Amino acid sequence: MIQDPAFLCFLQLIYPSEYLNACYIEIKIFFILEIILKNISNVIYL
Repeated sequence: MIQDPAFLCFLQLIYPSEYLNACYIEIKIFFILEIILKNISNVIYL
C-alpha cells in the first residue's frame, strides 16, 4: 500500500535488502488491519 519511494529508501537504509520484502509484507498487513479496524469503528459509531 505504501508506494512512497522516499519511504522505501528509508526502509532500505534500516533493513538489509534480504529483509526488506518481509518487512514490506508486515507493513502492508499492518495497514490493512488498521483500515479494517477503522471501518469497524465507523460501523459501531453509526
